[in-house]
Amino acid sequence: VYSPLNNENEEIRVLLLQPDTEGQPIHCSLEIVSLQAWPDYEALSYVWGDASNLKSIYIDETAKYETENLEIALLHLRHETQHRRLWVDAVSINQEDNDEKSKQVEQMKKIYQFASRVLVWLGKEENGSDLGMELLETFDSWVEVGVAETINAVLTENDWDRAFGLIYPIFFRRWWTRAWTLQEYVVAREPPLIGCG
Repeated sequence: VYSPLNNENEEIRVLLLQPDTEGQPIHCSLEIVSLQAWPDYEALSYVWGDASNLKSIYIDETAKYETENLEIALLHLRHETQHRRLWVDAVSINQEDNDEKSKQVEQMKKIYQFASRVLVWLGKEENGSDLGMELLETFDSWVEVGVAETINAVLTENDWDRAFGLIYPIFFRRWWTRAWTLQEYVVAREPPLIGCG
């Protein structure tokens, strides 16, 4: 599954995530690209999660076992009709090759900087996090169109309490507590897209 990388050419592996075919398991292939060529890919920033709860994804028809958190992220990210090009540390780096791991870790900052977009995955839905994310998107749109102050005057204190009750737990996800993931966020060229189940 893993062909060797040429470190002089700053090569990385990009995961080509197959489109969703009626709820099928995750299928993908790996493509070697050089950062020197500014390849088109998105980089996933996430927390691996519970290593005792592994799920299978298929790389060129070979099963590879990854954490449930990664599986759920990939299920959310795959398109219905087209491939998606992603850099995902657990899959893009051969985790069995310590030399490769250390070389790729040295390039992490560049990998996230060169990505067309960084995708932050906060984890699966729990405690109304899907509604909390919808509220954050709504608040953002209010600010963009300049009606935030008007809405603020209409909503009651009870409305705000309920809203913050849904939003607050999102900011206590493990992703926010890891220096590594925050670095991935900070070095992104464009504001990262944040997702949560």
